[in-house]
Amino acid sequence: MQKEGKETLVKGEHGAKNFGVTLIALGVVSLVVACIQYWQLDKKLHFGRKWYTNLTFVSAGLIGLLGLVSLVNLIFKIGPF
Repeated sequence: MQKEGKETLVKGEHGAKNFGVTLIALGVVSLVVACIQYWQLDKKLHFGRKWYTNLTFVSAGLIGLLGLVSLVNLIFKIGPF
């Protein structure tokens, strides 16, 4: 809600929540794209490697999982947060 004479950057009752959901979704998508690009480059650099494990992917996976849980919580109101 908006009082007379005051301007806000985010309008509407759910503006801040929607903005937060958008930022989380953008972060998760960016993380996935970056991991795909990194994986493709690393495959070229280490040609012939059969099994691929990397601490970078483990941490990116945990951060991505946290982002997805946050999105589910914000959109559907279920989850640990």
